[in-house]
Amino acid sequence: MSELCESEKLIRVQRGIYATENAWADEFFLAQYRFSNGIFSHETALYLHGYSDRVPERLIMSFPFGVNVTRIKAVGIIPIVLRNYYELGKKIITSSGGHTVSVYSIERTLVDILKPTRQTDIQLIAPAYKQYLKSPERNIPMLMDYADKFKRKDKVMSYLEVLL
Repeated sequence: MSELCESEKLIRVQRGIYATENAWADEFFLAQYRFSNGIFSHETALYLHGYSDRVPERLIMSFPFGVNVTRIKAVGIIPIVLRNYYELGKKIITSSGGHTVSVYSIERTLVDILKPTRQTDIQLIAPAYKQYLKSPERNIPMLMDYADKFKRKDKVMSYLEVLL
């Protein structure tokens, strides 16, 4: 590997990952590779699901309680540490770079972005709910189940009532 790097045929992207000079680095895959127990959430999950065209300035990943977030923050990822329901709604999808990554389902994401302690831009929330309601894959009972579990039923209902 070092010979290839010295000859400039490969560039070290991060520890254990190398790419050719003109290769496009999939930042979602790189973050997932580095922090394998992280699940993309909030605005990042909206983008990965295609419910936002705004590329996240900083990636947001959720982690189980007890994870040391120092290294995660050091690389610019916003960590969300969860005591409960960490695995609930976890899906594996393919990123735009063609790699598999862990992300919360769109129903879980729509509930998560309404969390009062995280200020999600209102200009992301309403269009995401509008697009979800038009989607043939929408699952309102699952959305309401997540809203109930995360105690955001009133907030979700207010969006649904306005948009339906």
